[in-house]
Amino acid sequence: MHATKAYYDMASFLEQFPEMHAAFDSTPSLLLQLQEIDSGMVLDLFFEQAHRLA
Repeated sequence: MHATKAYYDMASFLEQFPEMHAAFDSTPSLLLQLQEIDSGMVLDLFFEQAHRLA
C-alpha cells in the first residue's frame, strides 16, 4: 500500500482537471513489491499501522 498510496489521489486530480497531464512510471521494483505483498510473502508496515485500532 505504501508504494501506491498517492496514485489514487493523483489519478483523481487528473480526472477533475482534464487539461492537466501526467505520466506514471511502474518500475520493476515497484511491481515486485506489489507482487510480494499480494502473495503474502511480505507485509507492508504502512498498511499494518494504518489499520490498527485506535
